[in-house]
Formats: sequence, structure tokens, C-alpha cells
Amino acid sequence: MRLDALKLRHVSIRCGGIELSNAWNWYVPSRLTAEMNKMLDTSETPFGLAVKNLAFTRQVEHGFAPALPPGFIFQQRALLLRGLDHVPFAFVLENYTENNRRLTGATRTDDAQVNGPH
Repeated sequence: MRLDALKLRHVSIRCGGIELSNAWNWYVPSRLTAEMNKMLDTSETPFGLAVKNLAFTRQVEHGFAPALPPGFIFQQRALLLRGLDHVPFAFVLENYTENNRRLTGATRTDDAQVNGPH
């Protein structure tokens, strides 16, 4: 059985210098196009934007209760699947900061309508 190499990409999503979330993207470069890999390797293009032509879907992982680091209010984990053949090509771990609560006025984590980046 051949194992495909993984790459890791970490980004911090900010608005006006305020961190809203950070994301860890583990992905399989061999399941992306050369153009997508180049974009991910040579620019700060958001991961979801770089791979949007895959028409991917997110399979959100449910049933876990992570111990969040201080300052974070919500975490989402998802497997990304290519739209055409449903082959997984990435796993994302997104952590959302309490700054989201301030921006939305939410008082509880489940009040926030959090739709993370692809």
C-alpha cells in the first residue's frame, strides 16, 4: 500500500488586526492540481480559495469535546472531500477566538453562527 505525503499549512484569520480564528490544514499535495500546489506554496491565498475548483464538501467531525486553549470558544474539525469523486484530500482543524463573540454580540458559544473558511 502506497502512502501519500502530507503537507501542513497554518493560517491565522484576522480582521483589522484582530485574530478571529486559526486553522491547521493537513493536505495531500498529490490529490491537488499543480496550480493549486503552487498557489499554496508561494502565496498567502486562503486554503479554501486555492482549492475551490475541486468543488469540495466538508464532512464535519462530530462527537468530540476538545479542551480549548484559553481565549478560544469553538473548534471545528472537518475532512475535505473532492466533489467529483469524494476522495478525501485534506483535514482541517479550525479554532475560533472569543473575538468572534465580541463581534457578533453572542453570549454563548452556541449562539454564534460560525461558518469557518473552507
